[in-house]
Amino acid sequence: MSDKTIEFLYESINDTQATIRAIDVKIGFLFVIVFLPLAAISEITAGAKQLWALNVYYDFALIATTLAWVLSIAFLFSCVKALNKIDKHITGNQPLDIFYSGGVEPIYFLSLMKSKDIRSKLKIEEYISQLPKTDSDLINHLSFEKMKVSLIREFKSCKSRMCTNLILIWLSLGVVLSICLKYGV
Repeated sequence: MSDKTIEFLYESINDTQATIRAIDVKIGFLFVIVFLPLAAISEITAGAKQLWALNVYYDFALIATTLAWVLSIAFLFSCVKALNKIDKHITGNQPLDIFYSGGVEPIYFLSLMKSKDIRSKLKIEEYISQLPKTDSDLINHLSFEKMKVSLIREFKSCKSRMCTNLILIWLSLGVVLSICLKYGV
């Protein structure tokens, strides 16, 4: 039974990691869409000035469009931000995090300045001694890893979904405002 459980966890982790990669590709595509208006910023600004002078309803629509655009950028950048100390979001007894970290200390901004002195916190012998010895230990480690990658997937999925919805809002409002400007509605 433990062989099937281990195989299941390996496949589950691989599937979740593949989903994260697909979300990352989507995030890259969203970056292109979000920054596309900058290519036509002079035309957008000229049209916004004309609409702003016409009616207070256009003012609210322009503010809503701009706010949705800025929020979509914020959500997009939060999608690519790394989740620090993800194990703090998992409850219960946790095994040592040797699957992902491998005994390497996290590298922070100040560590980058002294990159000649970055070292692992474990010696090779210590790392080997921490590797799972039994099937039960291996299942425990793999389950912990599965929970971590699932949290990462959900975080990225939720943020990218929110960004996509915001893009839909500002794109729709932009199209409506463009039509109103063109046809003088």
